[in-house]
Amino acid sequence: GIDNAAVDGFLPESIKNGSTIYLPSLSKAGYKFDGWYIGDKPLTKKDKGYELTQSSDAPQTIRAQWKNVYKVVYYCYGQRMTTDNVIAGEEYTVRDNLKPALNNFAGWVDNDDDYKLYTKDQEIAVSKNLNLNAVYATPINGRIFYDDGSDVNNNNKYLFFKGNYEKINYQYRYDLGYSCY
Repeated sequence: GIDNAAVDGFLPESIKNGSTIYLPSLSKAGYKFDGWYIGDKPLTKKDKGYELTQSSDAPQTIRAQWKNVYKVVYYCYGQRMTTDNVIAGEEYTVRDNLKPALNNFAGWVDNDDDYKLYTKDQEIAVSKNLNLNAVYATPINGRIFYDDGSDVNNNNKYLFFKGNYEKINYQYRYDLGYSCY
């Protein structure tokens, strides 16, 4: 027989040995349905649904498997530009400049992850929601300079990167008139 506790009403109480049924795809906010499984083995998806053939009288536990879906949100000077949904475990390509009229695009900074810099077309594995802020940088003495645009008490965060965009350091200091605007 089939233990249908894990499938929440999608199965009849019992399926005769040798019988085949088809399970539907499911949806749940924040997740991608990855299929139905018996143990580690996925059921085969057919046009009618996920095929389940009862091949013995032994009980089987069927479970739905889900993958997290994370949001990558792009901002330019505080304005949300676009959002991508990324499935956990899949490679994601970082976007190019979303404001082509603005020059000196250096990439995207994740302010929530120690100001990590991502460059366009970089392949990353997304394991959490990301808020990425555009970096329109001004080269100063051979280094890339980024102003986070903060207007609180004129106390901006400045980031300095080597020419290959490797972060050197960051610090709070008074606005000295340098800007990436």
